[in-house]
Amino acid sequence: MPTPDLKQLLLEQARAAVEEFRAIERHFQDPKGPSAEEASKRAEAAAEAAARFEQSLETVSAPKGFRRDLFLISRALGRFANAGRALALEAVRYGVSEDPKLEEMAHSSRRSAEELAEAVERLGRAAAEILPKTMAAVRAAGRTDQVRREAEKAAVEDPSVVVSIKLRGLHRRFSDAARHAAEAAELLGEALSR
Repeated sequence: MPTPDLKQLLLEQARAAVEEFRAIERHFQDPKGPSAEEASKRAEAAAEAAARFEQSLETVSAPKGFRRDLFLISRALGRFANAGRALALEAVRYGVSEDPKLEEMAHSSRRSAEELAEAVERLGRAAAEILPKTMAAVRAAGRTDQVRREAEKAAVEDPSVVVSIKLRGLHRRFSDAARHAAEAAELLGEALSR
């Protein structure tokens, strides 16, 4: 299997994560719609792409460092997609109504996913084409975390303890997704420096 197939499999994984986080964003815009189920399906597609990637990694002849870098990026993308799946499942289970802060975090998470996919798509090109995308993914992840901190302060003041606990659970899931998006972006940036 030639090396470009590895990049294609990694790109499939990144694109599945984009579709997953788009569905998550739609869910928080319309919590009663079917988008959370779609997000779970997209997370499964990302997991399948990651499994195909890892199987192919064993058969491809490529520099060891290159294979290792792609493996680590794939694993980080997998953790990002898994965080999205957990977020979608909890959002449905908790049944939290529309919340502008949740929508904003979902939007920033989707932006992270899109920037990561664009960076993966450009792998093999000049660093000047990829680094802006990785930096944009980190910024979007940082924005998710910033909004999460603001939302947590407001959640503490919510008169309903149950709603407050549910919101904090969702905030934690968004934080996990942001951390894994930033990790994937950093690994992409490190891969360029080698």
